[in-house]
Amino acid sequence: THTHTHTQVKWETEWWQAKIKKVKVDKSTDKIEKVYVSYVGGTADEDEWIAYSSKRLRPPTIGFTDTTSGR
Repeated sequence: THTHTHTQVKWETEWWQAKIKKVKVDKSTDKIEKVYVSYVGGTADEDEWIAYSSKRLRPPTIGFTDTTSGR
């Protein structure tokens, strides 16, 4: 699965480090529809669902550091 995979999410004009916490799969096509992300250094209130095809998602850069402490 893709859960706990690191990613980056664009918010307005900046890219933020995040962790994929949940994945929603379309049962008819078996393809990922959307992912639920938790922002590194953010609060649970800021976690959100984002369409997997969204241009707001990208793989993490080399400098990614997971500082979520299990969140």
